Amino acid sequence: MIVAFFPSNNVDLAKYYLFWILLFMFINIVWDFFSKATDKFTIGALKTKHDTLYAAATFASSLLLLISVFEPSVKVVMGTTHIPIILAGCSGLLQTISALCPYDARRARQEPSPA
Repeated sequence: MIVAFFPSNNVDLAKYYLFWILLFMFINIVWDFFSKATDKFTIGALKTKHDTLYAAATFASSLLLLISVFEPSVKVVMGTTHIPIILAGCSGLLQTISALCPYDARRARQEPSPA
């Protein structure tokens, strides 16, 4: 499980990305499956999840940026650029976290519910 937070080589990095992308996609698909705000889920709906897959990869990369700030060997290379790296990681997480929701939450709040 430590690989999911601190990858230390190329194999661990592949496992790290696989873990976070699959977790992100799993949450989105399960939410979509049980949500009443989306159409009935079918296997064919998976082909519409490419934007979610992109967001999942961006999420994993942004998280890796934030994790790297605490890695001693990366701190040496990073020097004084830790603030931009933290900002990039946080903005990536904030930008992609909304892709966990399988529908446009803003539109769902504005539409009146059927009486």
